[in-house]
Amino acid sequence: MRAILWCNGDLPEEKIVNNIIDENITIFGIDGGANKAHNLGIKVHEIIGDMDSVDTNLLTESKTELYDQSKSDLTKSLDLLIGRGFDEIDIIGVDGGSSEHILGIWASLYEAVPGCKIRAIHRNRISVRYHPSDGDLKISMKPGTEFSIFSMGKTESVTVTGAKWNLKERELEFSTLGLHNISIDQEICIRSNGKLIVILPNHYSSE
Repeated sequence: MRAILWCNGDLPEEKIVNNIIDENITIFGIDGGANKAHNLGIKVHEIIGDMDSVDTNLLTESKTELYDQSKSDLTKSLDLLIGRGFDEIDIIGVDGGSSEHILGIWASLYEAVPGCKIRAIHRNRISVRYHPSDGDLKISMKPGTEFSIFSMGKTESVTVTGAKWNLKERELEFSTLGLHNISIDQEICIRSNGKLIVILPNHYSSE
């Protein structure tokens, strides 16, 4: 099952919204993200979060309050939906806010429980969560496409093929080692024994 989590950041471009939303996808609003969707005429199935930034007077959707203050609303929402059986989640409304906001988005992808393909859709990039339980991550792209790989902690073995700078069972920490790599084949393949964040061009964007 596929879901969309709508966060309370900057409104995504209309082209992005039109390209990822269809009638078969269940949309959830994280706090004020529900209001952002509502203002664009898009109905969310359910509002989830700690309800500190949503105007519930404007909305009639069902609500699930998440109380654990040791995790962000995004992390709690991801864990909730994965627990409900969703195996593919796209997150929109993630741009904007303070400087630490984007790092918090990546941290949520990193700490979310396994068992789901998770993508954060930015204005001109897509952040993909890789979990070792996923096996090989194969991504089709045109040769010459730029991509980056980050580990938020210490990962003992990372292998990348199909790139200008391949890695073979390379140790990777939170560093610039995986920054600005370039594909040389029609497909890159990533395998690791730890969690990674893979950043790709956003083909849904107008840019």
